[in-house]
Amino acid sequence: EDIDRIEVISGPGGALWGANAVNGVINIITKSAKDTQGAYVEEGGGNQLDDLTGARYGGSISPNTYYRVYGKYVDRVGEVMTDGAPGLDAWRQGRGGFRIDSDLSSSKALTVKGDFYEGYENEPTGGAATTSGANLLGRWSRRFSDDSDMSLQSYIDRTHLIDPEPALMLGALQLAPPGPLQDDLTTYDIDFQDRFGAGAYHRIEWGLGFRRTHDAVVDAPGLAVLPNVLDQNLYSTFVQDEIL
Repeated sequence: EDIDRIEVISGPGGALWGANAVNGVINIITKSAKDTQGAYVEEGGGNQLDDLTGARYGGSISPNTYYRVYGKYVDRVGEVMTDGAPGLDAWRQGRGGFRIDSDLSSSKALTVKGDFYEGYENEPTGGAATTSGANLLGRWSRRFSDDSDMSLQSYIDRTHLIDPEPALMLGALQLAPPGPLQDDLTTYDIDFQDRFGAGAYHRIEWGLGFRRTHDAVVDAPGLAVLPNVLDQNLYSTFVQDEIL
């Protein structure tokens, strides 16, 4: 209900989309807050999807500024093994968020959006994994003409995982007791892109990007990750010339 379109781009796309875009890119583009005004509620369920609940409301702050807020909850029962035994992998998650779209002028636009979530997943080894996180994104764009525009986008994303690990066994000998593995990953990203025409036959697009990740792990008694803290910086730039 919030999706505007889905773009499937096959082939290498690292120049525009980053180092991980090796075989293709799938863009899920959501609707502007201007296009989701009013109230929307959904409810569903079944023998596997135990409960699906969602609510959204959109309104306006000013004549050119629109917003929406939403909340969702999903609860899925566990799967079944081929021998009929329960899979013990039931999970549930709640999430909420907001989006604000503002037309600053006829040529400038600003988008601010954020989400947060928390969920639990049962594990066949016992216990339940806990996942939670939040993100905040801001995007400013300016349009000069049909062939010229620029955009600046930045976001921060944080994920948190607590995963219960079983005891480390060697036959009947317990080498380490059971205990949780904890992982916290924080990502900072900023991206700039500019597009313009050069003469009658060239369309130039170029951009700059920077991403920093901070990953911190607290080991479980029977499972360790080395190094426990890892900081990585990724710088990127590209230039593309489309010849008409």
